[in-house]
Amino acid sequence: MKRRHFIQLSSLTLVAGGAYSLNRGVRFPVLGLELPSLPSKQRHHGTNISYPNAILIELGEERAQFRATAPEPKFELSATTAGKLTLTIENVSQKAQLEVQGSKIIAESISGIQRIVELDLTQGARISLQWKISDMDSFRFAAIGDSGGGPELGWCIKRAADLGADFILHLGDINYRPEDYGLARANLLGSPIPIFVTIGNHDYRDQGIYYYDQFRSLIGPLNNEFALGGVRFLNIDTANDIFPASSGHRGRFLSRLQPTQNTRDTVVFTHRPLIDPRPDGSHDIGGGGQIPWLISQFKRLGATNLLAGHIHTKAEIEHEGILNFIAGQGLAIEDVIAEKSVAEILIGEVTPNEKVQYHWTPLLMPFDDNRNLEELGTQITPEKFARLKSILPSS
Repeated sequence: MKRRHFIQLSSLTLVAGGAYSLNRGVRFPVLGLELPSLPSKQRHHGTNISYPNAILIELGEERAQFRATAPEPKFELSATTAGKLTLTIENVSQKAQLEVQGSKIIAESISGIQRIVELDLTQGARISLQWKISDMDSFRFAAIGDSGGGPELGWCIKRAADLGADFILHLGDINYRPEDYGLARANLLGSPIPIFVTIGNHDYRDQGIYYYDQFRSLIGPLNNEFALGGVRFLNIDTANDIFPASSGHRGRFLSRLQPTQNTRDTVVFTHRPLIDPRPDGSHDIGGGGQIPWLISQFKRLGATNLLAGHIHTKAEIEHEGILNFIAGQGLAIEDVIAEKSVAEILIGEVTPNEKVQYHWTPLLMPFDDNRNLEELGTQITPEKFARLKSILPSS
């Protein structure tokens, strides 16, 4: 090959590769292409299963296990052959009632927030399963992040349930240690109320190890939406920067969404806030034009509030017309530093024909001999500790 042709071919390759990368989206740091979207359909032993409001956990002989990522998950099945199938659906409220179209089920059993549905499928059967929650014009939810996956997460779940929350929005970072995904999984399965988790930077990558496969196979998708009682909830991935801001799964997801007449309020929950309230803070969503683009999309969709974690404190701060509620006290590190109860959990109150009202409530995490700074050392650096101590009230 002549040198001139080689240069031309190399240039075309670089241009094509650059165009592909910009269209798909590039994540940084560390530099890498955007992840592909999770599937929402599966063919299993002659049955096509559609699950737009869930992730697939496991497939087995005549059984399939899913985790719901919305309060009212829906499944559609189309059987090309006769047979039996057992569906296990995690993360479904005990208030939800199963509605079936197209076939009778053999049985539905309930264990906490897990549903087990046994189906007897006939050839050609088309079946729709959906769990619906009635009378949800009024409900309550809790929001908190940065708990890790261990006992602190367990306490956050217990406290939210004790406060009467119907579900929890977890604002990311359930993973700080290698064992945290396993611990988080156990806590989520044992929860008395559903939990919908947005991915945090430590859930995506921590200490050089990529964890997003575990998140997407055990916890949930990177972006999704659901509605309940006239309130729309948007789970938005800000685990790390995406360039261009409008690219990747997040960009396509937000760009496709449209305002709806049936929505009286829109709640965005994510990991990183739009602004860091600390004078020298840099823990916001990041560069590459992400913040202005995201704000434009949130405003287009009627969202004026954003719930985030990432900063291990509590704050409310407005930025470009969006009020940021920062609820990152899931480890209650401030309690250890102040030697008294300081950490708080955010509560959202939904009432008929009104916007969501928010208030803070003490987290009241128990003091424990094991909850000391040495134990928390794997989860907070000395620099973060010093910054936290500096912003705590002196009283």
